[in-house]
Amino acid sequence: MRYHKRLMLLTIACLLPSALARLPVDFIDNRLILWLVDAVVLVCVGLDSWRKRRLHPAFGWGGCGGVGSVARRLLYHSDAGLALTGTWMVS
Repeated sequence: MRYHKRLMLLTIACLLPSALARLPVDFIDNRLILWLVDAVVLVCVGLDSWRKRRLHPAFGWGGCGGVGSVARRLLYHSDAGLALTGTWMVS
């Protein structure tokens, strides 16, 4: 099985936030960057699954980890996430 190619694509997706944050444009903020990273990972997973008719394990585990960590960051920076973690950490 070809794990290396898929893992390298996920690595590129992990490096995208640093590159996108350095672009000299005003309309890109941190949340948009995180959504773009999620979109890149999901497009890679979707296209590979569609072509091979099954989800490759490298994309399954790596995609869940990548999208899960981005979703966690988005949740923690929202008002609901701050309220949830703030009350959980204090009590």
